[in-house]
Amino acid sequence: MSLIDRLGHGVVSVGIATEDIFIEWVEDASADNALATATKAGEAKKRHYIVGITGGYSAAAAGKTLIIKDGGVAFLTLRIHDTGGAMFTKPIRLTVGNAVSAELQASGTAGVIGDVALLGYTR
Repeated sequence: MSLIDRLGHGVVSVGIATEDIFIEWVEDASADNALATATKAGEAKKRHYIVGITGGYSAAAAGKTLIIKDGGVAFLTLRIHDTGGAMFTKPIRLTVGNAVSAELQASGTAGVIGDVALLGYTR
């Protein structure tokens, strides 16, 4: 499923009223100069929706990447300069039953902590 497909389908089109959209869970992770991975495990017959993502470092770390994966397949890469993220106006829908993860690249400097968070809900 392409990113355009994911963003092109609002939750209203799958029978969920707009007022029912809210952040149900937050998965986060931290790492000292190592890959920080936040993961929401897949659930049988259910689909995760991503509402937002954020990543950053405890000190300067320019040109790093933050990648969202659907069941291990990368589909969105953001470039992070110290800190960054996105809140999506339409949630990103993922494949039924798949886990979702967000990976923040290692800082490149010992003692510089990377933090990543993935915000979403499941239906």
